[in-house]
Amino acid sequence: LGFLESVWPGDTESPELLRQWFGYVLSGRTDLQKFMYFKGLSRSGKGTIVRILEALLGSENTCGTDFAAFGQGGFGMELLVGRQLVTFGDVRYTGDQRTAQTAISKILSITGEDKLHIDRKYKTPWTGTVPTRMMLLSNEMPWFKDSSSAIVGRMLLLVFKQSFLGREDHTLEVRLRQELAGIFNWALAGYRGHHAGCQSSFA
Repeated sequence: LGFLESVWPGDTESPELLRQWFGYVLSGRTDLQKFMYFKGLSRSGKGTIVRILEALLGSENTCGTDFAAFGQGGFGMELLVGRQLVTFGDVRYTGDQRTAQTAISKILSITGEDKLHIDRKYKTPWTGTVPTRMMLLSNEMPWFKDSSSAIVGRMLLLVFKQSFLGREDHTLEVRLRQELAGIFNWALAGYRGHHAGCQSSFA
């Protein structure tokens, strides 16, 4: 909680949204059809938060990938099969509109719980609904273009304004990992609060 206060000083809504997101991911649910977008400065806590959530889920249930590669053809979707969380680091617009739109289309299909046909290298194609929640990290504001505006309705946005560059606490992640049980209970309380219809940032 002290770490979250240092990331969002005086802000109670951002930590609460993060808590609900943690609870949602840990619950295994996909029916809210949301994905998370972290926008913020370098060394602002984005990566630390992601790694703690990955530790709660277990490395075998998570993966990371490149946004541009995800928007290209080939076997970019294969790694999502059986994964509960996928993280896109350093998302940015490179000017390749076709690749960007393909990636956005895939995000909409996955968050929309569509049945997908996924090609796999040296294996038969896989067909089904992936249980994957998605997190995008960037230093830039979202630039997504979607004529239907569906992407806006599915995105949860957390902004990181505090940079710890030059004053990093290199023991922080080790100490947070020692508190995984407490963090799990914190996330569970956020999930229960949302599920019970309490004030929610998911709306």
